[in-house]
Amino acid sequence: MIFLRIIEASLILLVTLLMFTICATIPVGVKPRARVIGGGRILAWLDAKGYLKGAIYTKDIVFLQRTIGTLVCFPYKMEVYNTSSMIFELSSGTAQSYEGFSYMLTGVNGSIKPLIVVLKVSCDE
Repeated sequence: MIFLRIIEASLILLVTLLMFTICATIPVGVKPRARVIGGGRILAWLDAKGYLKGAIYTKDIVFLQRTIGTLVCFPYKMEVYNTSSMIFELSSGTAQSYEGFSYMLTGVNGSIKPLIVVLKVSCDE
């Protein structure tokens, strides 16, 4: 009986040491692939609150620049397209490369006016 307890304690100690060894070898300072991973979440949140749809369909560019600039603290581009062309574009700063997130708006106040919103956030280091 005591022999089994010693084996059990040894196995628990071995597993604990193995776990600490694995945790110690994981790099801590890993840089993400993009600066904003949740760009799509930003667009979805703005739409859920009614801000995105209201500002885009009324073309309130000042509100969009101020709001996106507050939520995204890196250079960005925001483009809005209808079914045939780009309607307008906002940008803040310049960058060599961007990671893009898209979001579709179907219309406002019962109308069907599909628009595609593209938010591109800087990937530069």
